[in-house]
Amino acid sequence: NFGISDEEHVDFIGLNAKMNEIQAAWGLSNLEIYSSEFKRREKIYDFYFSSLFGKKGITIPRFKDKNTKSYQYFPILLDKVLEPNSRNKLYENFVKHNIYARKYFYPACSDYPCYSNIRGRNNLHVTNDVKSRILCLPFYGDLSDDQLDEIVKIIINFINK
Repeated sequence: NFGISDEEHVDFIGLNAKMNEIQAAWGLSNLEIYSSEFKRREKIYDFYFSSLFGKKGITIPRFKDKNTKSYQYFPILLDKVLEPNSRNKLYENFVKHNIYARKYFYPACSDYPCYSNIRGRNNLHVTNDVKSRILCLPFYGDLSDDQLDEIVKIIINFINK
């Protein structure tokens, strides 16, 4: 609730996520392409998954069958068996090839100075581990099959060196 605890107190930084009219109109216009974009992303997901699942050095987060995928991101975790700082090295390798992956979710919100006084923020062992190993691959409907092949090839070459 925007960090508001009552009418007179704001206890922490919150979020106001209301849409304005322009954002709403943009969203409505995108509904026309939603179905085709979703189907293409589903195919991209399947391609990445079938190409990368089970490869030594990579973990792909799995969803339970009852969960519905949003196809918003395709994250991979670079395993600790790889060289130190492998996520950043793979990221830089992508940049050299004009491929832009994302270091989600890095830095973690708990690293922001505005949260420095929150008790227990240094005990986030899973967060601190994952934030340095996660990389979200390019994931949008206009990715061509050739681009997807190149992305996977770069990853495979990186983990096999």
